[in-house]
Formats: sequence, C-alpha cells, structure tokens
Amino acid sequence: LHGTTWPSKHWPDDSWLELGKFLKEGGEDIYLPWSTAQEKIRAEWLAKELNVPVLPKLSLTEIAELMLKVKAVVGVDTGLTHLAALLNVRSIGIYGSTDVELTGAMGIKHENLKSDLECSPCLSKQCKLLDGDTLVPPCYEKVTAESVVEVSFINE
Repeated sequence: LHGTTWPSKHWPDDSWLELGKFLKEGGEDIYLPWSTAQEKIRAEWLAKELNVPVLPKLSLTEIAELMLKVKAVVGVDTGLTHLAALLNVRSIGIYGSTDVELTGAMGIKHENLKSDLECSPCLSKQCKLLDGDTLVPPCYEKVTAESVVEVSFINE
C-alpha cells in the first residue's frame, strides 16, 4: 500500500522496489493497488521493475476482499493500512513523519515500524530537512526494506 496523501508519509520508491525484489525472490506474489494518477505511475514503475502486474483500479470493497486473501500487507500511514489491521490481516505499517502513538494502525496481527530519528514524528506534510541533494526523508533511512522483512510474521 504505497499510496498516501502527505509527501512526507511516502516511503521511498527504491525501498518499495527493494522490498518487492526480496519478496519476489522468496516466491511471494505481489499486488500493486492504486487510486490516484500518481499512485498508478508508481505502481506501473514498480510493476515494470519487478515484472508483476498492476491491479486495475479497485473499489474499497474489492481491496478489502483482496486483503482477506493475501499472506500479508505492507503499507504506509494510510487508511488502507488501518483497514488491513482492522481486518486482522497480517500487516506492517511504516511511519516516519506521523506519530505511531497517535495515529498508528492497531490490530492483533499488525506491527508498526517507525523512525527513531529525533525529529520524528514531525507531523509535517513536507520534510523540512530535504534539500536539493537529499531525496529521501531522513526518517526513512533506518526504516528499510530489510527492517520490514525482519518482522517475523512476513516469513511465516
């Protein structure tokens, strides 16, 4: 679940790609939902890089039905990640700029990963530490694809 509203809540595209490669190497199927035109562009890029299909635009009900059939869901701070947690789907939420304690998804089979950077959570829509040379918000430097796959239930 790579789509979200705030630019500061987007996990870097290269991190999604790295996670996708790891999962694909492990024989996992990858589903790439999208809602907005920008999310579709990201999904199409990931699909091309990973040689997987992009899902058609799905309704909320269709996404929920799909979530109930998959092994696990990985997402950023977005409503769909909360939905996965609520549905008791194995899921991981990735948090950088937002506060896990305040808005983190909760569920029996859900785990939240957050930055330990001093300025996180900043609760800002735009990362104030980014400059022309830095493209990745510093709060996501340690929330890597490797840290996502280390969460024990992904590999169960």
